[in-house]
Amino acid sequence: MLENKLYNLLARVVKIRKGEETITLLLFSYFFLITAPYMIIKALRNSELLDAYGEKALPPAYLLTAILTGFVVVLHSKFQVRISKRLLIISSLVFFILTGMLFWLFFPSTGNWLRLVYWPWANILVVVLMTHFWITVNEIFNPREARRLIGFFGSGGLLGGVFGGLLVKLLAEVISTHLLLFAFGMLIACIFVIKSIFSYAEKLPQYDKPEKTKKEFPNTHKVGFIDSFHAVRKSHYLVLIALVVTVSMIVSTSIDFQFNAMVNDTFENTLESKDNMTAFYGLFYSLLMLFAFFLQLFMTSKLIKRFGIKITLFLSPLILFIGSIGIAAAPLLGMAIFLKGSEKSLSLSLNQSIREILYIPVSPELKFKAKVFIDMFLNRFAKGICAILLFVLTYFHLGISYISILSIVFLVIWVILNLKISLEYVSTVKENIKIKWVSGDKAVSEKLDVDYTKLIFDTLESKNRSSVLYALHVFDLLQHEKLSPEVKQVISQKSDTLKAISIGDMFGAEGASVISESEEDFDKDVLKTDINEIMSLDAYQKVMKIHADKVMEKSKEAEIEKMELAKAIGLMDPDSPMADKLETLIYDDSPEVARYAIESAAKLKQKKFIPALIHLLGNPLTRGDSISALKKFGPTAIGSMGKLMGDSKKDLKQRKAVVEVLANIHSKESVDILLNELEKRRSDLDTEVINSLDKIRSENPNIHFRTRVLKRKTFLLIKKYCRIFIELQELRPAKKNIEIREKMRKDLSISFINIFKLLGLYYPYIDIVKAYQNIKTGTKHSIAYAIELLDNILKKDIRDFVLPLIEEYSQPNKIKKFRQLLRNLPK
Repeated sequence: MLENKLYNLLARVVKIRKGEETITLLLFSYFFLITAPYMIIKALRNSELLDAYGEKALPPAYLLTAILTGFVVVLHSKFQVRISKRLLIISSLVFFILTGMLFWLFFPSTGNWLRLVYWPWANILVVVLMTHFWITVNEIFNPREARRLIGFFGSGGLLGGVFGGLLVKLLAEVISTHLLLFAFGMLIACIFVIKSIFSYAEKLPQYDKPEKTKKEFPNTHKVGFIDSFHAVRKSHYLVLIALVVTVSMIVSTSIDFQFNAMVNDTFENTLESKDNMTAFYGLFYSLLMLFAFFLQLFMTSKLIKRFGIKITLFLSPLILFIGSIGIAAAPLLGMAIFLKGSEKSLSLSLNQSIREILYIPVSPELKFKAKVFIDMFLNRFAKGICAILLFVLTYFHLGISYISILSIVFLVIWVILNLKISLEYVSTVKENIKIKWVSGDKAVSEKLDVDYTKLIFDTLESKNRSSVLYALHVFDLLQHEKLSPEVKQVISQKSDTLKAISIGDMFGAEGASVISESEEDFDKDVLKTDINEIMSLDAYQKVMKIHADKVMEKSKEAEIEKMELAKAIGLMDPDSPMADKLETLIYDDSPEVARYAIESAAKLKQKKFIPALIHLLGNPLTRGDSISALKKFGPTAIGSMGKLMGDSKKDLKQRKAVVEVLANIHSKESVDILLNELEKRRSDLDTEVINSLDKIRSENPNIHFRTRVLKRKTFLLIKKYCRIFIELQELRPAKKNIEIREKMRKDLSISFINIFKLLGLYYPYIDIVKAYQNIKTGTKHSIAYAIELLDNILKKDIRDFVLPLIEEYSQPNKIKKFRQLLRNLPK
């Protein structure tokens, strides 16, 4: 009951699903309870240092932070391989609470040196706590879940920042450093929240428990700082993330210096400058976090969903580029507030969300290593680099304008790196999903020569019909240089005494010779040459014609002879006069005679046979052989088949057979015929045409397809899918509706696969195949990666209509979404 109320409450502000409400609220609280204390700690950090040393202390403070962070990362890496994540996170919080209490105790009685130590301590605190939070998020949620929920629990951190900043503003002038007690109280509460998160997460099916991790990653115990470094170095994708983090942190540190310097200049000559400065920082950060909260809650998810990773990556550097130009031209406090406010609000909302999404395609083990090195060490190491650059600039007394130019240079580098990482992100997502199966036709064609296999079986079968037919088949194998010793052994097994006689002996001609099956007593090349010469003689052709006329006059009792004749004609020269007899044999009443005649027509490839072959497509007994024969004619047969395809009055089975033939002729003309059929708003051949185009695409990716036609048909199929789904849900579960329901489910499945086959014609084929196969048969995680891939490769005009078909919704919400799609789909 309580969970239902919680779900209904959260569902109003976030796209949450049943079962996610508790863990989402816990993560929201977790983020709130680490950012609120940090805002208090940070405001005191800035005011204490600037009051004690002024802006000149900022570069040394940045550099000291970078050095100490290196030691912390090494120490952290040693602990992370010895204890569980839960214990590591809780131990870190206890450490910062105890050390923070020491600062609170000794601040009033010690000199300014403690302020300088407090600065890196505060920075290390936020790095460690934030890293642990995002590691937890990435471990619990897959890409689609994270993208959907990140705006909500991310806003928990921003609200925490607002709360912490307001506490500082209201109480800084009253209790000053005693504010730290409020911070530590919230961190203590955070410990209990973390324990609840891990206890609850272990019940989730997608959560990787420690035992599972050890089984999957047996070398986990070897992880350390050096190992983390090498893990990042060996991955091009992680190197790009590392470079982006480094450059963005240099920009952030440069902007932070400009902002703090101008704040110090404004407050240094005022009474009670430290408390006033602390109050200003509290107000500034609370307003900043409030703005970031609304940005995160109402804009971040929408921006990422609308524009995708590729576009939103460039938003932050573009805004900061404009702000840096502004402060370079007019170095005023107002401009510094705008620049710092933009940088920090984007960093805490959009940038943070995108960065965590970039980590999601990385495996859990590699991600844990990488985040420790990048987010904890490299993040602060970048501050050290910027500190050195600031040392140089301030040494030569170069002002804020020159520091802004430094920011602009690194912003340009940031944009270039974002361009590279946006491309690499999609590639990394692709690596997380695999092809689940290969199509049956492709598997057979790659491993088996179908025509060769058929010829061998026909040769074996011909033994039982006549020795003449058998001899013709053996010669056919010989002519195609397929009569290997292994094949010879196979076809010799049924009869050790059967002898194959020559073509001459077949019709009583002189000079007959015998081919032994079991003895290597002839030269194959010589025999092939001799037979070809005999068959090309005019005298032989005359004898053959006389024999053919006699055979053709007979009826059913001459079936074997007609088969022999049809086979023999196929072994002759295409220009032989005997070829004229073949068309009559093609139309023979005997399917066996017709089959041999069709095979011979395919060998001779004379255009005059095409109409007969197309006609036989209507006969189920000869359809398969006619399809095979027309495939071998290739482009020559396209014109005649195109006329049949365009005539809707022709037999549907004939037209379907033509579609199958066209699928094996990879030419622009065949594709145009298929697309012309697909362009019809209603066609009985949609599925067959789509399958044929899919086959052509899979075997010849360089053929161009008319995208306009394909998109239009995609929208029509999406519309059909939505309507069938809605009708199926509204159909009453009565017995009389069982067959109707079954048919609708089948139509739904066919429409779904056809949508993806169409997408594969105008988007990267392998990517679409991977996505479809993983959506249909993958695990929850592979399905999420498949949808993420589609989200990144599909253009918005298609993506907005395809993804709702796949995304997980409750049934009422899905029906509502589909009705909305039906209203918005292009006409």
